[in-house]
Amino acid sequence: MTISTTTAKSRYPGDGTTTSFPTGFKFLDNDHVKVILRAAEGGETVWTEGSEYALSGASAPGGGTVTVNTSPTDYTPAVGETLVVKLAVPPRQETSLPLGGAFPSTAVEGMADLAALRDQQVAEALSRAVKFKETTALAEVEFPEPVASRYLAVNGAGDGLEWAYGPGAQVASVFGRIGAVTAALGDYEASQLDNDSGVAGATVADALDALEAGQAGAAILAELAGVDGAGSGLDADLLDGNQASAFERTANKGAANGYAGLDSGGKVPTGQLPDALVGALVYQGTWNAATNTPVLSGNGGGGDMGHYYRVATAGATNLDGVAEWAVGDYVVNNGAAWEKIDNTDQVVSVHGRQGVVVANVGDYTADQISETAGNKILTAAERTKLAGVAAGAEVNPAVLSQVQAEDGASTTAYSWTPQRVHQAAKDAVPVSLIVALGDETTVLTTGTAKVTFRLPHAMTLIAVRASLTTQSASGNPTFDINAGGATILSTKLSIDAGEKTSTTAATPAAISDTDLADDAEITIDVDAAGTDAAGAKVTLIGFKTTT
Repeated sequence: MTISTTTAKSRYPGDGTTTSFPTGFKFLDNDHVKVILRAAEGGETVWTEGSEYALSGASAPGGGTVTVNTSPTDYTPAVGETLVVKLAVPPRQETSLPLGGAFPSTAVEGMADLAALRDQQVAEALSRAVKFKETTALAEVEFPEPVASRYLAVNGAGDGLEWAYGPGAQVASVFGRIGAVTAALGDYEASQLDNDSGVAGATVADALDALEAGQAGAAILAELAGVDGAGSGLDADLLDGNQASAFERTANKGAANGYAGLDSGGKVPTGQLPDALVGALVYQGTWNAATNTPVLSGNGGGGDMGHYYRVATAGATNLDGVAEWAVGDYVVNNGAAWEKIDNTDQVVSVHGRQGVVVANVGDYTADQISETAGNKILTAAERTKLAGVAAGAEVNPAVLSQVQAEDGASTTAYSWTPQRVHQAAKDAVPVSLIVALGDETTVLTTGTAKVTFRLPHAMTLIAVRASLTTQSASGNPTFDINAGGATILSTKLSIDAGEKTSTTAATPAAISDTDLADDAEITIDVDAAGTDAAGAKVTLIGFKTTT
């Protein structure tokens, strides 16, 4: 028997309900399987067969099933726990081949299977090991003997590993503090400082030592003024430790290569701004063109280049030859004269309205509307003809629906043609397809495409059901129905533990695809088998679709 899967370990998150778990791999003997329960906090417990679980399916091509014991103690994995099922083939050879006779192909194949399973087990273990990249030039790199309080690191030559100190491990503390330590008041005493070391300020300290007790403040300042305090901040030509060249002179204010000043309003004067900024438009407010408020005069008087106003009141004030101003126009200073940006020549109003104008009843007369091939205005004769149509008359009345004809919702006569009679008969009688997933006694197992068949006709699906001959002791058997390889259920079909029918399920199935095509390939999967459930059948209920 070939081994078609490389799986050597399966992991299942606990949900407090599921008790049946496929191994996911083939095994030859029950002692070749190891079951481990991993707790939510990371602890692990190796389970014993017969105590916490039962194992079935040894030598089966698709693997077997781990069934968790629930009595007398319930070991069902809870939410947060993980059940791990893995190969644990012992490193021994237990098959003895005969010295003569026919070639023992079955025994040899079993030995080959065992070797392949052992290889998979080793490969799974190696996948969890720390490894160098395949392209590295390093080989035979060994871990050194452990050293306490050290970190594993690559050595200086880059060809091996060593135990090294971690960051900050050389100095335990400074002044009783760890981390990035900076000096603090009280770290040193005066006796620990060297006044004769030549450091900045040493001569200042020497000068202060020479002062007599009770000497006047003026005398102290005189002593300090004569001290060579280079770098100490006591030099006569320093301010806050900076040379005079570090400060700007008042004479450079507003001068070339100097700095800009501020006017009485706390702003930089226009004359000290770059030309590129001076030419930009700067809004100054609104202007009354009737009263010339604020006052603007010819040759750009009353503003700087780039200044502009928006006309709020229309008028005839003459500015540099322009004497017609409408509301919304801009008056702009070009540096030598005032110019007008005309914003009012396009459309003043629409139907006497301004702003966002929408059509109103009465905006147009029939004489102002042009007819097209598909849109005509009624003539007086046509309106007279329409006036003669009886009130309530219908034009091309809709044909009654099948439902209206059958339930008497409409009193209008219905034409029962042979085709409609045939349709009504088929629509009135549902069809059911019942499919068995196995015999009546074999315990149900999980898997895809447990049964495959093709529909004999197109149908509209209205319901699905499932039933069992023997109910599940624990766990809910769950089924999925697929058409053309895609599920037709948004909520899977299930039977509650201890029940034989899905009609009483706490969570009913929901159909997502009701239209099934003629000759569609239908497959039924068993997503969950429950415990000891048998005799499963699935029923599709619907109406045959008329062609």
